[in-house]
Amino acid sequence: MDDPAAEASLRRAISTAYYALFHFLVECATERVSERPELGERLRRCFDHGDMKLASKAFSELADKARALVAEPIPDEIRLAAKIFVELQEERHLADYDFAWKPHNLPLRAIVCVSMAQRAFDAWDRVERHPAAEAYLIALLAWGKIGKR
Repeated sequence: MDDPAAEASLRRAISTAYYALFHFLVECATERVSERPELGERLRRCFDHGDMKLASKAFSELADKARALVAEPIPDEIRLAAKIFVELQEERHLADYDFAWKPHNLPLRAIVCVSMAQRAFDAWDRVERHPAAEAYLIALLAWGKIGKR
């Protein structure tokens, strides 16, 4: 891509797709834990991107630690949302930090990332009240503690 402004905008679109999903999941988790706004504000700051990635990877791959948190099978929709979270985070890292990264078709890649985020939102809408959804949300917040056991 020869237009630096266009490239920057497309990289930003990829980053924004990730952050849309990140903030959505943080908000879902915070709402489950507390209805008190002042506690929610503090709680939102406790989420760690690395721990969220590890928890999402465990849920998407049905790792033992993830299955141990859920008393029943983890629905495919949760696995999909978790898998997309991991993939979008990886795409965001490339888009935000790797200036040598020059994908063949950056406009298409940006569109795909935005579409992936939408698929995760849609999948989540179908399972948001499932018991495994609550376990996943708590894992996103506490994986640093849960994952060590």
